[in-house]
Amino acid sequence: MPAWIKQIENHELFKEWPNLGNTLSSDWPSSVKSAEEFLDIARITQIYEHISSVLDNLTLETTPLSVLNSMAPVVKKLDAVLRALKSDINFQHLGNANSFADTLLAQSQQLPSSRPLLSDEEGKKQFSAYIAAIKLHTEELRKV
Repeated sequence: MPAWIKQIENHELFKEWPNLGNTLSSDWPSSVKSAEEFLDIARITQIYEHISSVLDNLTLETTPLSVLNSMAPVVKKLDAVLRALKSDINFQHLGNANSFADTLLAQSQQLPSSRPLLSDEEGKKQFSAYIAAIKLHTEELRKV
């Protein structure tokens, strides 16, 4: 397996992402369930699901490691802020959580899988370029 793909597959973001999902889906204290707070939590959950879809559809070969590197600490911060909100019911945490969710949403837009699915023609063009590069490389190796 190529080193690049190993770096992506073993990235810290993919270890932290399920923790955030568990925090969002676990029970919330009744004092956090007013309409306003509930809408904020629902919004963050919607953003989480959207980004989950983007992450599920990554093409490892075209995933920029720098984007994953920038997302991982924000995921940790968002999870910590939501857990803090659950424990001490300080609603300033919710403002911070929304800010972190916005940051993650913006960062996720830099991943190629965030774009709409390619048409067959566009997909063939990208795949053909990938194949051509591999062929060129293997032909060069055969010459050695």
